[in-house]
Amino acid sequence: IRGDIRVGGTVEAGRIGTPYTETNLRGWQNSVGLYIGGETPLGAIMFGAGYSPSSGYSNVYFLFGTP
Repeated sequence: IRGDIRVGGTVEAGRIGTPYTETNLRGWQNSVGLYIGGETPLGAIMFGAGYSPSSGYSNVYFLFGTP
């Protein structure tokens, strides 16, 4: 790794009014996430994970290159 390293987090919330595709989610939804990324000799790289306690869904992502 060369250059900068970035570590961060997210906190998000949103309200679902009239669902058109996801019929199981109602009202306020919230989520949290953490990520780490930096510059490598091959380009930018980022790894992150997120979780929504209100819906129980989670995800993991990996990014290589320019978003």
